[in-house]
Amino acid sequence: MKTRLIFILAMANLISAMDFTIIYVALPAIGESLDFDGNHLQFVVSAYTIIYGSFLLFGGRITDLLGRRRMFIFSLGLYGFGSFIGGFSQHGWLLIVARGIQGMGGAILFPATLAILSTSFVEQSERNRAFMIWASAGGIGLSSGMILGGFLTNEFGWESTFFFLIPVVLLLMILTPFTLKESYGANQTRHYDVTGTVSVTTGMILIVYYLVQAPVYGWLTATTLFAAILGTILLILFLFIESRTKEPLMPLQFLRIRTLTGSMLIAGFFQMTFGTQYYFLTLYMQQVLSYTPIQAGVAFLAISMAGIAGARIVNRIVSAIGFARTLAGGMLLGMIGFLLFTQLSVNGTLWGMLPGMIVSGIGSGFVFPIMFRPASIGIDPTKHGVSSAMASTGQQIGGSIGLAMIYIFITLRIAEIGDPNLPLESQNPVTLTHVLRTAFLVEAVFALIGAMIALKIFKHHQVL
Repeated sequence: MKTRLIFILAMANLISAMDFTIIYVALPAIGESLDFDGNHLQFVVSAYTIIYGSFLLFGGRITDLLGRRRMFIFSLGLYGFGSFIGGFSQHGWLLIVARGIQGMGGAILFPATLAILSTSFVEQSERNRAFMIWASAGGIGLSSGMILGGFLTNEFGWESTFFFLIPVVLLLMILTPFTLKESYGANQTRHYDVTGTVSVTTGMILIVYYLVQAPVYGWLTATTLFAAILGTILLILFLFIESRTKEPLMPLQFLRIRTLTGSMLIAGFFQMTFGTQYYFLTLYMQQVLSYTPIQAGVAFLAISMAGIAGARIVNRIVSAIGFARTLAGGMLLGMIGFLLFTQLSVNGTLWGMLPGMIVSGIGSGFVFPIMFRPASIGIDPTKHGVSSAMASTGQQIGGSIGLAMIYIFITLRIAEIGDPNLPLESQNPVTLTHVLRTAFLVEAVFALIGAMIALKIFKHHQVL
């Protein structure tokens, strides 16, 4: 029974991770089909990110209150519904709505999955094995999303990148009731903290919107600046509300738990670095090397295979050198990989990318399978949905902040050597290559900072 449970949870994490990257290689085809320019195409990606990151805390709360199995199945249904709408979309706005629905599904699915993992596997070695398989599936999903997206777009059209999810989702929805017993956050009244939910969700939507769209439309334009100011006010209001409610959406005392805040920070730096590399490598392969979607997808096999190799040995590495050093080592491997990417040339080949892909892939295999483990340490099992959501919120916000900061340096670099009136993907190949080198250099700096944070926070904490 537990083997089937691990399979279901791993598959859920795989499709959730895959949904982040599968759309990248399909973007040019979507733009051509729906007459989207580069700026509007960004909304196809950011709609998922904005909704996912903004509703995670709410997803964690209702997971604990309404039942983890029930919300797990419901979130899968949202994924399937969003995929159905996306595949049949004939208008850009409808595709953006579909991506938002998928993002909502992910915002509930992730905390439900982590809470089920944390409460279903109590024995330490069994739990570590379950986390390793679950996290490895997520790593495979990030890389295989590029591969599958390239193949499906090339052979069947971009619509198939949505349709393929539907049978997988239906299978998991059928298996779950026969595999998993319902569980709740015990002794909790059904208090939904409506004011806290509205303030944090709206505030997060506005902040993530600002971070995602400001690099495209400008940091100080009226629309983006208004979103940033109002979002900040709402988040401050949220903290005030949470300090005074009996059943808060996010217990503020959780922020004083060092292992949880450490997990949030490491997850954020992981997304800033390993998470953003896929976007920039895709641009390099398709815009500079003129790879087809399927060629670009297959090239990502190197990262995927290296990540699997790293994940297979990460538990032994933790036992040998400790949790903090393993995390830091993974981030440093990522830094080396990103520095290797700064040597990419306009006349490059796959062989030129392979060293960086392999090194960064192994690094991600060391970090991703274990970075969420500390999120549940010292937390009441009835609150694991909330703590899991907080850790994942750190990941999503970190990715948005990281991408926004990278775009600051990209904008400055384009102003020096390119055409400031053209978006990144429309720069000529020589300019684009130099700009992407800058992006990878910034990622390397972020990875170094992440390694130092891992050593600082977890040096005296034994996390197995």
